[in-house]
Amino acid sequence: MATPFESAQLNLQLFDLRREPMLREARAWFVTEFNPESFADLIAMVSGERNAAFRMVLGYWDMAASLVTTGAIDGDAFRAAHGEIFATFSKIQPYLAKLRSASGEPEFCKHMEVVVMAAPDAEAILKRRREAIRAGVKARPQKPDMAGGLDWAKCPAVESIPGKVSGAWVFRGTRVPVSAIFENLKTSPLEEVLENFHVTREQVQCVLDFAAKSTQALPAHCGPDENPPRRTKRK
Repeated sequence: MATPFESAQLNLQLFDLRREPMLREARAWFVTEFNPESFADLIAMVSGERNAAFRMVLGYWDMAASLVTTGAIDGDAFRAAHGEIFATFSKIQPYLAKLRSASGEPEFCKHMEVVVMAAPDAEAILKRRREAIRAGVKARPQKPDMAGGLDWAKCPAVESIPGKVSGAWVFRGTRVPVSAIFENLKTSPLEEVLENFHVTREQVQCVLDFAAKSTQALPAHCGPDENPPRRTKRK
């Protein structure tokens, strides 16, 4: 049985692992954008470019939960420190049996399930998480996708290399996806983003300037169903 100090140390190390840029971006997608309404919907969502993110997130949390099931971390201490595991598990719980059957892996996410379901009122917690996520999705304002729809080949601060982060546009010389920076800037100050993703202020500023200039030059960014404002000449 882990001591309180040992549990705290391992929990802090797990928290540090969560800050890895690719995992951070994958977690942000999983919690905010991955919202399947059926098993068929789930399969469609993870059969494309997001398959790696899906596996990365679940692999991380199942590994982390295994530290509880093997006795390395106290269960209550883990659940108190990593509440995100409930939101993550709530996304797949309704489809877990079918996922195990389809993959031929009867123990798929076994450790996650054991740790989450060991919490008092686990089913009620999962239900609340699912309802809160659905409400958040409905209430979220639609914003233009600053990272997508632009000709990033013209931006000197980024690169796309086949086989590197699935060919996504990343900051040159790094594995940090451009989309991860835009996603995190929605909720975090620039200084925090720079610290978490280990990119330079100059790199981020170059990307922001490029996106701003590009969106100003594209009338389509007025919105999918809107026409750009007409300018009238002054007489």
